[in-house]
Amino acid sequence: MSFIKQFKIIFWKNWKIFRQRNVLFMLMEVLITDIIICTLASKIKNDNHYDVLPYTSPVPVLPTYGFTNSDIIGIVLPKNPSIDGQEFIHYFKQDKDIVLVDSYKKKYYRDLKIQTFENEQKLEEFSKKDKQGSLIAGIVFGNDYTDYSIRIKGTNVLDSKEEPIDNYGRSRNSEFIETYSLDYDKKYFNSGITKGDVYSFTFVPLQMAVDRTILKYKTGGLVTGVNVSAGKLSKPKIVYHLTEEENKEQSYAEYAPVIAFAFIGQVFHLCSQFMKEKESGTRDGLISIGANRILLWVTWMCVYLPFSILIMGFPVLVDPTETMGTVNRLLFFLISIIYAISIYEIAIIFCLFSQKTKTVTMLFCVFFVKESNSVF
Repeated sequence: MSFIKQFKIIFWKNWKIFRQRNVLFMLMEVLITDIIICTLASKIKNDNHYDVLPYTSPVPVLPTYGFTNSDIIGIVLPKNPSIDGQEFIHYFKQDKDIVLVDSYKKKYYRDLKIQTFENEQKLEEFSKKDKQGSLIAGIVFGNDYTDYSIRIKGTNVLDSKEEPIDNYGRSRNSEFIETYSLDYDKKYFNSGITKGDVYSFTFVPLQMAVDRTILKYKTGGLVTGVNVSAGKLSKPKIVYHLTEEENKEQSYAEYAPVIAFAFIGQVFHLCSQFMKEKESGTRDGLISIGANRILLWVTWMCVYLPFSILIMGFPVLVDPTETMGTVNRLLFFLISIIYAISIYEIAIIFCLFSQKTKTVTMLFCVFFVKESNSVF
């Protein structure tokens, strides 16, 4: 008997068995599943609770640019020819923050270099050609040491073109970093660092090093300068709701932790029917008369797959969580269906290696508990 004819006969048999169930019950199962996954996705998207944070005591501001392989600080010395630039650089190299960074780089990377440039244009040309990111920052002086600017290269300074954070909730939200545990559960870690804090990484330590060096230079090394310590005020509790733009940026990520719930019903029914045939001997009987082994589970997949298509079609078309503004809906739908098929096949593999329905049921319970922990 041909493969196609076998498929038709076995599929017709499975369809007749399926029709014994109430189709309305299956449709209700689809509707309830959609309500559950959309509700959970909405909860994940909007439920951002931030607890009270106590104040932090002031601590010395330490440079962090030593923890990278960047090793050059560029300096454009004052235009006034009467100023001794070499003496300034000598004091600058002796500053405690520069010595701290230099000692670290000698141990893990290479020596810290202080490189002078004739003018600002030469510094900019060097920065543009610096493809490996060896330049930490540029210090540009005007006519004398009282007029200078610090140019930071990279992400260690806030983008001046970025919109200011005028919402306290947004500021608290920016402190959290998305991480994943060993079992791939998404979690959020409170780094305690906002976008404005990046100034303390490179800009503030360099500014203090320059100011201390100027004081030493002006006083002949008698005044060593000042130290800076910084702390943070306490922060009240707040519930922050993402803006429309932030929702779009999150794309369809809200469905990721709950999408496995979408196919639990169909997978359960698929495994139940497959194990019934296996325990009753129907599967062995069909194989003994020449039935293709693959068709015995592929036909059951074809019976239940349309319900998975209906389940994923609803959030794609209606988008109740409003998270697909920047997503190709067709691509998301196709990926979801491929994921459903893969879940079906994994379930069938479990059934092939299991002798009793109870074993498969226990595996389902473990899977459900694991997914529940990742969501709740």
